[in-house]
Amino acid sequence: MLYNILRPIAATLFKIYFRKIYLIDGEKLPLTGPVLLSSNHPMAFAEACLLACFLQRPLYFLVRGDVFKKGWHWFFRGTNQIPIYRFKDGFSNMRRNKESFTRAHDALSEGKTILIFSEGNTRMQKN
Repeated sequence: MLYNILRPIAATLFKIYFRKIYLIDGEKLPLTGPVLLSSNHPMAFAEACLLACFLQRPLYFLVRGDVFKKGWHWFFRGTNQIPIYRFKDGFSNMRRNKESFTRAHDALSEGKTILIFSEGNTRMQKN
């Protein structure tokens, strides 16, 4: 529900901020059935928001587990974010990935779209 509230607000803000937004081949994304969508990740947060705003399907996101702070789980769950814990997050946290993988599997089983960032990190670079 929170996702559906924030999505049009964020889309409007992106349209105001950016002069032009191009979505190339967005129509190739099927409108039904499970999809695992992979993206590059050069701008940390913007890619996920842009894709969520301008693709036709709601997205579920695999997100670094260390950003899931206590008291904010309602926000992360409401915006379809699933934590993924890395080795540097500690071995005990990595055990929590079993629940995350179950959530991701369930989402795909329900025909949802999961967005992953294959690079696994971000690097801000000037071109």
